[in-house]
Amino acid sequence: MHVPLPEFAYMYNETKTGGNKITITGCSDSDAKPFNAFKNSEKIEAVFAGHDHQNDYWGEYNGIKLFYGRKSSESFYSDPDI
Repeated sequence: MHVPLPEFAYMYNETKTGGNKITITGCSDSDAKPFNAFKNSEKIEAVFAGHDHQNDYWGEYNGIKLFYGRKSSESFYSDPDI
């Protein structure tokens, strides 16, 4: 997905994560319904998101791995040395 769920911010603030968080997590304002649907499906192991061009962190939140990718192309807004 493009815009991360709020659980990406919860994960970063509440659990051990890897990677870099350089800017605030620009997550959606939605409630927990999408994340709960993923968790209850028992088929979703991981969720991948982008949106913030300088963040690239990962971890696990309530049994689902969450991966925040910095970019997916050579075009970006962040420092090219990061």
